[in-house]
Order: sequence, then structure tokens, then C-alpha cells
Amino acid sequence: MRLKPFLLDMWLDTYEHGIEFNLAASTGPSWTLKEILNLAGDQERERFLNQKVVYGRPAGAEGLRSAIAEMHGVDREAVQVVTGASEPCSFSCGWLQSRGPTSSCLSGLHHILGLA
Repeated sequence: MRLKPFLLDMWLDTYEHGIEFNLAASTGPSWTLKEILNLAGDQERERFLNQKVVYGRPAGAEGLRSAIAEMHGVDREAVQVVTGASEPCSFSCGWLQSRGPTSSCLSGLHHILGLA
């Protein structure tokens, strides 16, 4: 099977590396693990060093969801943590699809994305 080149990835691979300021990046600064651990106190550092590396819960860690819920004044059950951009887009499209015909879904998606 031949796939068409994914032009966005090709463009990013060409232009996003080696620049001083990338204002369009979806990531934060590049830090070493040592730099991150130096931000923590002894207790936090020890907790981190003893943390098991496992797959997270699909909805996100309860502590993280609780902190986000508190920041936004909602119940933890109303918070869904996602990774990257494809999951929220997929969730939004699924929710819009459940609301009615495709044309209204596209209209709703444009509204969610701020394109309307």
C-alpha cells in the first residue's frame, strides 16, 4: 500500500528544529530530567524516583483531574484528561455526531475550533 506523504510532518521536520523561539510548538521547553528534579525538594524528588512507570488511567490521574476541576470550579467527574490533539478532536467529533446530522456536526466543529 502506498500512502500519500503527510505534508505537515514533512514541513515540521524541515523547519521546527534548530530555531531559537518556536511560538507554534505544542510542547514546553526542552529540559533534562536533572533540571526538572532540581526544581523539586528532597521529598518530591524521592517520590518521583520511586514512581512506577505504567500506563495512566484513560480519564487521567485522579489527583490531576481533581486539581483541574478545582481550578475550573467543576466536579472531578466532569474532567477528561487527554494526550495530544487527536483525542480531543476525536471526542468533539463523536459528541457532535451524536447530536445530529453531519452538516450540524461540521457547523458545531467550526464553532468549537473558533472558525465560525
